[in-house]
Amino acid sequence: MLVKIIFSLLYWVSLILFTIIIVFYAMPFYIFNKNSNKLKGLSYPWGKFLLSVTFTKIHVVDSDSHLINPTENYVFMCNHKSYFDIYILFVVLKNFDFVFLIKKELFNIPLFNWALKKLGYIPIDRGNSKKAIKIFIEAINRIKQGQSVVIFPEGTRSKDGKLLPFKKGPFTIAERSNSKIVPIRIGDTHLVHPRGSFLINPFKNIDVKIYPPIDTIGKSTDELMSVVRKCLE
Repeated sequence: MLVKIIFSLLYWVSLILFTIIIVFYAMPFYIFNKNSNKLKGLSYPWGKFLLSVTFTKIHVVDSDSHLINPTENYVFMCNHKSYFDIYILFVVLKNFDFVFLIKKELFNIPLFNWALKKLGYIPIDRGNSKKAIKIFIEAINRIKQGQSVVIFPEGTRSKDGKLLPFKKGPFTIAERSNSKIVPIRIGDTHLVHPRGSFLINPFKNIDVKIYPPIDTIGKSTDELMSVVRKCLE
């Protein structure tokens, strides 16, 4: 228990300090409307650092990442068990220009929302169906402009690591933008940081599998949901 407490304190202090650095680094980008490419460059070291301080190691297994072209745009769909999923995606997708679709509550954090807005992340209001349509349109436009998007089709984190039912919205985005879907299955990150817990469990090995792109043309929403679910289970 003492080891968990020590690493938990180390993680939370590191998270707060690194986030403060990002916020202050983002200020001139936001205030003076500067190009955000340098700001996006912080995503990889942020994710790498937070994984390192908890000694969380990533193992990319049986990956088909060689079939994915960083110059193309995709809809990456991942299972969601912990906030550590985000750090892992920062690392494994470091060569891609992508934005997250994330819960709108994160945009309510003063100053931090500057960085999120400048990074171009898209807020999801899960309780407002009318706003959801605008979000879909925004995500589709981003894809057509050449960016990829990262979406958790479950819509929230799983408490026990089991895959939750999928929302149809992410698949609608992929279909309407004629984008290929790339499923990414992330291992048991809920064992590193359980939902609702302060404690961190260090020294975990997390397997990550990147699947080949799935063409959405000619496939129904239900068919796509079934194929992606088989990949992420």
